[in-house]
Amino acid sequence: MQDDVLGLLRKQTGSYMSGEEMARKLGVSRIAIWKQIQSLKRHGYDISALKKNGYILRSSPDLMLPAEIKTGLKAKMFCAKIHYFTSIDSTNNYAKKLAQSGAPEGTLVLAETQTQGKGRLGRSWFSPVGRSIYFSLILRPDVLPAYAQRFTLLAGVAVAAAIKKTCGLTVRLKWPNDLVVVNKGSYLKLGGILTEMAAESDRVNYLVTGIGINVNIDKNEFPADLRSRGTSLKAQDTHNLPVARVKLLQQIITEMEHYYKRFLKGDWENIISEYRDFDILVGKTVRIKQGEDIINGKVMEIDSEGRLALRSKNQVLRVIAGEVTLQK
Repeated sequence: MQDDVLGLLRKQTGSYMSGEEMARKLGVSRIAIWKQIQSLKRHGYDISALKKNGYILRSSPDLMLPAEIKTGLKAKMFCAKIHYFTSIDSTNNYAKKLAQSGAPEGTLVLAETQTQGKGRLGRSWFSPVGRSIYFSLILRPDVLPAYAQRFTLLAGVAVAAAIKKTCGLTVRLKWPNDLVVVNKGSYLKLGGILTEMAAESDRVNYLVTGIGINVNIDKNEFPADLRSRGTSLKAQDTHNLPVARVKLLQQIITEMEHYYKRFLKGDWENIISEYRDFDILVGKTVRIKQGEDIINGKVMEIDSEGRLALRSKNQVLRVIAGEVTLQK
């Protein structure tokens, strides 16, 4: 009901709406309306109240609340159900539980911070409260498990496109899952993508794609060991201006839906071609760690299957996953 109350307040741009009228429209009591107004205020909404006139919305907080995300969102498939948390261990963990319980495709899990945010290979993720974007999306594509890697690459293209449209910043992609920014010849990590799946031998039951992006973190907020390797959208802005997280998230969701629909229509070749436009590895010498194995070589291409093709010891290897380090 809170979303409905907020929706009524938004429609009354510049004018008051009485609690009585809101209660009538929503079929609830005035006390119920008052309780929702108090809850919205606790979330940071600036709502003025006059005894005779009712309520008016003055301003909204920079929180990724479902009502904020849905307002003006162009995407239709990827917002049917939104689960929002001020704090959670991991949006991916929660999304997997929802998926196992039958949650529909397009279900979104959002959090202001993660206490056990995960990167690849089980690494933790720096998650200051209210400064970044953390979300996970449940997908149920009718594909073979071997295709799961493609959705990480698809998400990378979608996020890069969204950041370009929203912030004007060119983001590059480091295979398989890193979002990076080029800065004085170095690559600073802006975010990452983690896709996990449950599958049978011949079909994917569900995929959960989790995305974390450093948005409004000042450079000196990063832990000392990350300052030379990490960055945020705000830190990359010439004037160090904050980014409207809700607007950016809406654009990311819209781009994700756009590219996902293209994938389902068989447009993968064009999507992987766009991924190559953002790629930073082709032509570079890299070190790839796969468990206890180490592969050194020069990257030739990201092939049509989304694999990293590299020349190593006079042979061409095609790698589907691994920890990649650029070699100077």
